[in-house]
Amino acid sequence: MRASDGYVMVAAVTQRNLEVLFETIGYPEGKTDPRFATMATKEANWPALLALIERWTSLRTGAECERIFMKAGVPCSRYRSVGEAMADPQCAERGLFVEIGAGDASYKVANVPYLMSATPVAAQPRVAGLGEHTEDVLHDALGLDAAALAALRAKGTFGRARA
Repeated sequence: MRASDGYVMVAAVTQRNLEVLFETIGYPEGKTDPRFATMATKEANWPALLALIERWTSLRTGAECERIFMKAGVPCSRYRSVGEAMADPQCAERGLFVEIGAGDASYKVANVPYLMSATPVAAQPRVAGLGEHTEDVLHDALGLDAAALAALRAKGTFGRARA
């Protein structure tokens, strides 16, 4: 849904969420509106439902929508830019992004989004060079032996042919 400063996702997935949403946006008659009485009628009237909600959300900031809906018990989240997400203190605290590379060639990447109790998991601190693992992959995945790889290398398949 459009908010005054961006977008929010409103996830009124249960009938109870939808009823609370109707109360929150000032449309209590939505609870008895036949257009939204069943899953089938709600789906058939989806554009009308979205328009009702967006009339309310578009008058508020994304943060306001998120705060009000979440307090009421309706799942809601602001859409954020990549930069906003990467600057979020909670994301930093959880280690969701990690810097890899070195010097001027360093940059942030998404870290794995889960933690394991006994196994350390994380984005690797180094990015493989172009073609660095080509021969390993061809050997492991396709079963090419050393002679086949040497022939491909000699033909220049992996770049310049070697003498």
